[in-house]
Amino acid sequence: MTKNFYLLIGLWIFVCLVSCKAMKFSHAESVNTNNGNEKIELVKNQVLINTQIEGREQSLALDLGAMVSVLYDTAVIKDFYTREKSTFGSAKGAGSGKIKITQLPLTLNDSLFSSQNKVFTVINNDALLNKDKCSTVKKLSGVYGADLFKKNKAILLIDIEEKKLCNLTDSVLTSIIQTGFTEIKSTFGMKIITVYVNIDGKEYPFGFDTGFTGSFTMPYSEDIDFLKDTHISMEGMQAITITGIQKGTSDVYEEKKIAIGATDFVTMISVSTGIKSQNMGMGFMKGFNWVIDYKHKKIYFKKIAEQQDSKLDSVNNYNARIVKNKLIVASRKVNMTEYNIGDEIISVNGQAVNDTNKCEMLQLLAKSTDWKTVNVITLAVVEN
Repeated sequence: MTKNFYLLIGLWIFVCLVSCKAMKFSHAESVNTNNGNEKIELVKNQVLINTQIEGREQSLALDLGAMVSVLYDTAVIKDFYTREKSTFGSAKGAGSGKIKITQLPLTLNDSLFSSQNKVFTVINNDALLNKDKCSTVKKLSGVYGADLFKKNKAILLIDIEEKKLCNLTDSVLTSIIQTGFTEIKSTFGMKIITVYVNIDGKEYPFGFDTGFTGSFTMPYSEDIDFLKDTHISMEGMQAITITGIQKGTSDVYEEKKIAIGATDFVTMISVSTGIKSQNMGMGFMKGFNWVIDYKHKKIYFKKIAEQQDSKLDSVNNYNARIVKNKLIVASRKVNMTEYNIGDEIISVNGQAVNDTNKCEMLQLLAKSTDWKTVNVITLAVVEN
């Protein structure tokens, strides 16, 4: 698969309707800030953190684009169905649509925060829960959201070099900044932090979103000055968001020159008709260490040896994905018409696709720039 299929796990999740019970949970919530550090993993441009929820270790994705902390697997919560909770409300994500939510208080404990009643939002989302059945990476239970840092006015260091997160004191912040960090123009809003990036002499606002695995994404607009620059156009499934799989057309601009402050960088920008948010993600941010100062409302960054993504890892005419346990045609270059998006792939190289070889077939197709060479046969899928 190319990197133009992204995860936008919790892009400005927010509760649209709030019950009295949910308000009671929120008002009673008490979280202690721990000035320690927590090890992280960077896997496929996702920042993964381990924490204790209800006394059991869970792996969550750090998502500073999410207003709340989220679980999307009720199995991680003991006695979930008998617990007191709020089931009145809905949430929105980076794409279209809304999704029903549940809220309830749970215990949380790690080197950054601890609480006996941290409110989590539970979202039943098959696309997120089963996003990659062929992956060898351990299963994610949910999202470690910006609410933990914002409500507690934390000063967060995301150290990509040392693979750790740290809550800093004011004195440590001062010494860290002096090691080569530069402040970025930013605003701290109700929903998300916004940073400002210069592209071809024009300043654009981007949400600061560690839950987005791409570099930069922008919704299509005729106001974008570089639309006619050289790009690769793909259509089909664009991203997994909190409300499901988003579809549309995506124009990918590789090795695009941008400027943050007085410094130039090269990156990759996707302009999409299917994604409604304009965000900067870990595809770019992994090339830097970051300080997100929720207390003083400032962001700093420092270039490290790790390189940010600037090109697609491969450019296939077609891409496949497993959706609802079927291997399907997920996306294709614009103007390619031999295989239809959404059709099930039933045979590759004369071999029928089944549950046993599905992951092997997916890997084979990801390496095939032209599916004619591997004799792909598809079957039209009728939506219910």
